[in-house]
Amino acid sequence: MSAAPSLLHQELSCPLCLQLFDAPVTADCGHSFCRACLSRAAGEPAADGTAPCPCCQAPTWPQALSTNLQLARLVEGLAQVPQGHCEEHLDPLSIYCEQDRALVCGVCASLGSHRGHRLLPAAEAHARLKTQLPQQKLQLQEACTRKEKSVAVLEHQLTEVEQTVCQFQGAVGEQLGKMRDFLAALEGSLDSEAERVQSEAGVALRRELGSLNS
Repeated sequence: MSAAPSLLHQELSCPLCLQLFDAPVTADCGHSFCRACLSRAAGEPAADGTAPCPCCQAPTWPQALSTNLQLARLVEGLAQVPQGHCEEHLDPLSIYCEQDRALVCGVCASLGSHRGHRLLPAAEAHARLKTQLPQQKLQLQEACTRKEKSVAVLEHQLTEVEQTVCQFQGAVGEQLGKMRDFLAALEGSLDSEAERVQSEAGVALRRELGSLNS
């Protein structure tokens, strides 16, 4: 059996929850679902009790459907397949397919979808993988170390960027403060100069008027 579910497993799985059928019901259109899944998908039925099939939108009557006993027995039989056995052929998973990285039975290996693949006895594959485990563990640790270093470098760079931005904002604020002080002083100086010029002009004008009246 390959890493993907067998055809039988697929046929006995609900298209809504993708698990083996639980209390399966079959609509008039031929699609089957878990009773609870169909009820949830149907929601509030129409006035005539119908709801669209989740697969093909054909009208169906969720509340009127009886459990498909034949389908339920097939699911029960599949669920009773012992662990370590092929769900499709019920044979022990005694062969390891290197290409698909999966345990398969002899029928799958010789006649099924794994025919022609690189195959090993399960015990030999287990021993080989066991010897490779320390090296793989070391590689994983090295990869984790590299990742941690990369994260540390990025965090340091982020801190530097934040500090640079903070310093820039401080410098800009300081310069803006100096410019505001300068403009305020300039405004005060211009006001004083304007008052002086206005005063002198008034004095000169009054003097001129006095000379004209004398």
